[in-house]
Amino acid sequence: MFYLTKKSSTINLFEYSVDIVNLKTLPAGLGPLFIQRILEFERHNYNRNFDHFFKAKNLDSLESKTLWEKLASLKPTELIDDFRGGNGCDSIHAIYTGAVIQPIEILHDLSLRLTLLTNNKVQSFYFFAPNFYYEQCTIKRDSRRKILEIKKLFSENTF
Repeated sequence: MFYLTKKSSTINLFEYSVDIVNLKTLPAGLGPLFIQRILEFERHNYNRNFDHFFKAKNLDSLESKTLWEKLASLKPTELIDDFRGGNGCDSIHAIYTGAVIQPIEILHDLSLRLTLLTNNKVQSFYFFAPNFYYEQCTIKRDSRRKILEIKKLFSENTF
């Protein structure tokens, strides 16, 4: 979970996460326990505090400004997530083209969540497997492209 904050001209990036364990170096029986711990952490909104999971990321002022500008250019407050736009592939175009609808679905939880905290409101966005559906669906949703770009922005800036 990443936090990007801005107050005046000060921009900071924080990460709240469980350290990923190298599963190949663990005894066979411990791997599933660590996977379960990581999944539990990601799925549940535990009371997250300033503890050893909360880490400040070192970005210089130019990097943080660039990150903020790239994020703002994607207009995250205008995203249409899977709750509002529907999940899976859009089937409406098959009605007009006469195409046979082949169900395209994935059963793994590869979801992305984005929560925006602003002065005025809190907005939450949920995308179920956006990378899979963006690749597989005929109609490309712009919001899926944008959430993938946002994910890339944060993953590139985690040092």
